[in-house]
Amino acid sequence: MIGALQLSFSRRFPTGAIIQVDDFLIPEGRGVTILFGESGAGKSTLIRVLAGLEKPDDGRLSVGEEWWFDTEKRIDVPASRRRVGWVSQDGLLFPHLSVAQNVSYGMRGGSKAAVKSRVADWLERMGLGGMENRRPSELSGGQQQRVALARALASDPALVLLDEPWSGLDRPTRERLRSELRPWLREAEVPVLMVTHDRQDALALGDRMAVMSRGRLVEQGEMEEVFCRPESAETAQLLEVETLARGRVLSCENGVAEVDCRGVCVVASEVPGLVKGGEVWVCVRGGDVSLGEVLLDHSSLRNQWWGRVVGLRQEGVAMRVELDVGFPLVALLTAASVEVLGVTVGREMVAAVKAQRVHVIPL
Repeated sequence: MIGALQLSFSRRFPTGAIIQVDDFLIPEGRGVTILFGESGAGKSTLIRVLAGLEKPDDGRLSVGEEWWFDTEKRIDVPASRRRVGWVSQDGLLFPHLSVAQNVSYGMRGGSKAAVKSRVADWLERMGLGGMENRRPSELSGGQQQRVALARALASDPALVLLDEPWSGLDRPTRERLRSELRPWLREAEVPVLMVTHDRQDALALGDRMAVMSRGRLVEQGEMEEVFCRPESAETAQLLEVETLARGRVLSCENGVAEVDCRGVCVVASEVPGLVKGGEVWVCVRGGDVSLGEVLLDHSSLRNQWWGRVVGLRQEGVAMRVELDVGFPLVALLTAASVEVLGVTVGREMVAAVKAQRVHVIPL
């Protein structure tokens, strides 16, 4: 990629729906940007606009010094010239072509020997060595997606778009491909935009995150910043922050805020815009909550609350522990931790959270 990608556009549909995206950014350099949002938020429209497969009603798209689209300047670079690698939900392999022919399809220039060598190299990286002559129908779903990814990366793209590439696969295959994808993308040294509504995909693969809701880009930034310190309650809900509770600021000074949540004092890092007496949302990620049997008198933990376990269930690879500490609080623990601590519904336990892991959002 020759520079930062910047996109602003609007797209109106006959149904009356409007997709309006302002100042979407993929910084210069390699890395994975996660485009996150619920179904129907407008994610697929955004990447189709990037690929040149859908024309906005107005807007502009630049990559470094190159303009790919601009309604005012009447610029619209066709999809075939945008050097975009694409992997869709179903791979879209050509059924009548072999694996090797599918991978080489989008490659430009080079001798037959050079193309053959590059195809073999990417198939080997994807764990598909020896399958060059097979047809897509002879491959498993996971293998087909590996071929689609090899095709996207082997073409020397300026940008790779992954449109929920694992959605049609079973969980074990999805988890295996997720763990394998990061090193493949690092080797390719190309920026990637991945569409997903799966938090595990986002956390495992993302460097940056952009969040869409109801046809709008509502937030974007570094993964840690957006995921753990969202700017709005809407984003926090979309990202499924486990604890989101209303509160009132008691004090804010020296970089520390104290918030009253239903009579319970919560200590958090101060953020801009807080005022004493102001209403806020208190956000706590479940993975930042630890449980114990006693209060730690000499601990640096500013937040320690007695509470009762009111719910316990498996959530993915973790156990979700729901507590009443005066306000609803959720902890995510390993199954082993739940067993060791003896966590059971109805038991009284101490929940602890570091102040810097509590995020507050002014209303």
